[in-house]
Amino acid sequence: MVDLADHQPAEGELFLIAYGSPNTECGFVYRICQMRSRMEFQRPDGCMVLRSEGGAVPVVCWTACHWILPGTREGYAAALRTGCVGTSEGPFTTEHAAEKLVGRVVGVWVPGA
Repeated sequence: MVDLADHQPAEGELFLIAYGSPNTECGFVYRICQMRSRMEFQRPDGCMVLRSEGGAVPVVCWTACHWILPGTREGYAAALRTGCVGTSEGPFTTEHAAEKLVGRVVGVWVPGA
């Protein structure tokens, strides 16, 4: 179940995200993702960099992770060793992420339960 009114990214929360697709009738594909944030710097020319340089200002950047990240460095290292890693999309500005997010996942419907 997805709250269609809530599409502001939030750290660690699950969302339904839409991607454009010419292969579907509606023109979109939808995926569940976990939103993760980090601080980056945006230069006056719009490029994102990891360190403050040449007038760059700090901004929050978002990544849409299509796999749930382990909570510790050890867990992440174990996932890498076993090949249990996934893909992610980003970085997005807060505004761009909010445009792509369809809504926050608020529950799971199980037919007949």
